[in-house]
Amino acid sequence: MIGFSRVMRILIFVACLGQTWAQSKPACYDYEPVEVKLTGTIISRTFPGPPNYESIREGDEPETYWLLRMPKAVCVNSREPGDIYEAKTNIHRIQLVFSSEAAYKTYGRLLGKRVRATGTLYARFTGHHKTPVLLTVSSLERAE
Repeated sequence: MIGFSRVMRILIFVACLGQTWAQSKPACYDYEPVEVKLTGTIISRTFPGPPNYESIREGDEPETYWLLRMPKAVCVNSREPGDIYEAKTNIHRIQLVFSSEAAYKTYGRLLGKRVRATGTLYARFTGHHKTPVLLTVSSLERAE
């Protein structure tokens, strides 16, 4: 027969294990129109663009975009079965989309810095979209 103290140790172990599993599970967000807040570092990356979206060396135009690199993977919930807003997991980078080119000057001081980005998420649907999920930015601020 198992003693009371052994049962208590097992229960404490299982409770701690449950907390560890819960903490290791990535945060899941919803697609637009839900506003989300994500924290990460803004990085700049250049990708091949038109005409083939394959190789800058072989003549494709370079396209430079800002990405939010997050320290922990996140996921995005499916919105409707069968549309482009499908569930995504293990996301470490999200392309940032601004309403105007002026935003790059406005937020330029934050490049390479840890930020909190607020906006809405949508799914990739063109060759200009470099990550499976993109964030339409409504605000960016330095994160402490």
